Amino acid sequence: MDNPHLLFRQPNELSEGPLWDHRNQTLYWLDVLDGKVWRSQFAGPQPSAPEVFTPAPRVSALGLRDDGTLIGACETDIEAFAWGGAARRVAVSDHDPATMALNDGKVGPDGAFWFGAKDRAHRDGIAPLQRLFPDGRKEILETGLTISNGLDWSPDLRWFYLADSIPRVIWRYRYDQATGRLSDRSVFADGTVAPGVPDGLAVDAEGCLWSARWGGSQLVRLSPQGEVLARVAFPVSRVSSCIFGGPDFRTLFVTTAKEDLNESERRAEVLSGSIFALRVEVPGRPSFFFPR
Repeated sequence: MDNPHLLFRQPNELSEGPLWDHRNQTLYWLDVLDGKVWRSQFAGPQPSAPEVFTPAPRVSALGLRDDGTLIGACETDIEAFAWGGAARRVAVSDHDPATMALNDGKVGPDGAFWFGAKDRAHRDGIAPLQRLFPDGRKEILETGLTISNGLDWSPDLRWFYLADSIPRVIWRYRYDQATGRLSDRSVFADGTVAPGVPDGLAVDAEGCLWSARWGGSQLVRLSPQGEVLARVAFPVSRVSSCIFGGPDFRTLFVTTAKEDLNESERRAEVLSGSIFALRVEVPGRPSFFFPR
């Protein structure tokens, strides 16, 4: 496994939500606080210079649609948009916008867009995890979360993983492939496995989970039993999320942030907010698509 290298030096306050589209070898990511969506295309020998697009609603999570457009979680609703185009509301979330905002999300193997919320005060377990079906139906899958964050499925689709950042726990659930329902919640990893707070995550082809550690300056790879297999250090403290990509899905693209750093910390962590890449031995898998 290589050391991480700087891919794009970015001014972003909160880089988050990386997404890889293998159809056109494109990496997307978000600057959540500034409401911007970024992308770079990797079809040539070198990645293209990052492009930026600012949709009307502020986006906190992205998913791919099968027609080449995007679906995104915004503060209060779910929007669909093409790059550079106007956003179109497709659903309103079932949460109280006065106390909660939408956070991380991903398209699941069931073709639904799964999205979580967070308590705006970062204190109370009031937030739900929901999914939106292509026909417009919504379903609440879990409640009692504080900051619903990274989520992914095991390669055999037996397990679903979900980070709740404030209690510093990654939950594991049984995933029913027939219904998409969750059951038998258990602690997969608590705050003792690594420094920092569990943020975004991605699962590889061996069923091992890569956890981005906000405030911990690292990615950690956990076995299917929750044991630490590897730690990868970064020159910044706020490692926010990761996604597998590249032609062979053996590149981890990693987002970072400078949110809540004081002035001296910002001077010390000059690469905070940038995008890094890391070559790994075990690949990931393509993203799922939300049907049009």
